[in-house]
Amino acid sequence: MKRVIAVLLAAALVFGLTACTSGPKPEDTIKAFCEGMKAYDFSAMSACMEGVFDQTPVDEWAGEYDGIVNYMKSCAAGMTYKIGTPTVTGDTAAATVEMEYTDIAPVIGETFKDLFIQLFSSIFADMSEEE
Repeated sequence: MKRVIAVLLAAALVFGLTACTSGPKPEDTIKAFCEGMKAYDFSAMSACMEGVFDQTPVDEWAGEYDGIVNYMKSCAAGMTYKIGTPTVTGDTAAATVEMEYTDIAPVIGETFKDLFIQLFSSIFADMSEEE
């Protein structure tokens, strides 16, 4: 009886240790990254990647370009994705992700074009530094 209990405890220990050493599933990491994109949450996306994700440029837009940022956030919220079957090789994984999203490049391009037109016209205008 003692041997049976010892074998069961050893098996439970082996299975328990195996479960503890396994990392997150690739699908879970991809889903967390995509959900971070939908929420426009750069910290959540950064947590899914190695290295440092510099969101300083995005933070610098706060307040000054709220209209653009809010538009980008609303478009990101409407994104949909489908995660394909991942292939795992050693400690890396790869999967195909199909995404559908609003292409905001034309809107951003027109916005910056208008901004540059105003900028260049103000260079040649007789304005004070404050203006």
